[in-house]
Parts: sequence; C-alpha cells; structure tokens
Amino acid sequence: MISPLDEILAWVKSLAPVQQMDVVFLVSAMPGLNVDPSTDTMTSVFLDQIEELRSGKVREQALILCLRTLIENFIISRRSDPDGWKKTKAILESLSAENNNPTFAEMAERKQFEGAQWVSSCKKWNEMAKIHLTDENIKRWFNLG
Repeated sequence: MISPLDEILAWVKSLAPVQQMDVVFLVSAMPGLNVDPSTDTMTSVFLDQIEELRSGKVREQALILCLRTLIENFIISRRSDPDGWKKTKAILESLSAENNNPTFAEMAERKQFEGAQWVSSCKKWNEMAKIHLTDENIKRWFNLG
C-alpha cells in the first residue's frame, strides 16, 4: 500500500516549479521544518527534510495530517475557485483602464494563466485526496501499510 505521504509528495513534485515554491513557502512554517524561502533550492530542501522527518509510522502519520491540513487550508481552499481568479483578473483590467497602465494589463493576463494552472492543480489534489487522504484511508494505511 502506497503511503499517503508519498501521494502528497508526488502531487507537489507534479506542480510547475513556481507552484512548488508557492506550496513549499506556505507550508514551510510547519514545526520541524527549516526551509529558507530565499533560496532557489527550497523545494528540494523541503522534500529532503520531509524524508528526514519520516522516521516511523507515527511520525509519518503526523506528517500526513499536518501537510494535508496546511495544503488544504492555505492552498486548495484559496486557489481552486475559477471565479476568484476571474474577479482578480477583472480588477486588474479595470485598474489598467482607469490608470492607463499596461503593467496592470500584463498582471491580469498572468492571473488568467496562473489561475487556470492553480484550478487544475487543485482539481488534481482533490481527486488524489478523495482516494488517499481520507481519515479512513490514512487509518487503513497506518494499520495495514
């Protein structure tokens, strides 16, 4: 049985590099981690530190629950709604028109792409979590895995 932690790490690794850094930055405040957010290697440092903390089933279960909670609260709940990204894009377009500022227009275009990427990544998380990260499946892995 594959560990739910492996599923979480596979999801992180599947993200675009910018998204990986975003996730790592937001979850790196988790107790036990010491990730310097100012380095380009923060994702690999994070992955290495998670592997180091993964000693024994009880600790691994704690890592699973912490990461699931942090990712769902800091990332999934805030980036999965396409309407939120559309509103942000509309605000930036409005600022561009009001201020005759092309920088806001460029930001609006990036938000459209960024939003589409995040909505897709959040959908993949939800599909994976529905199978591997339910309390029942985590307990089953802990007892049988």
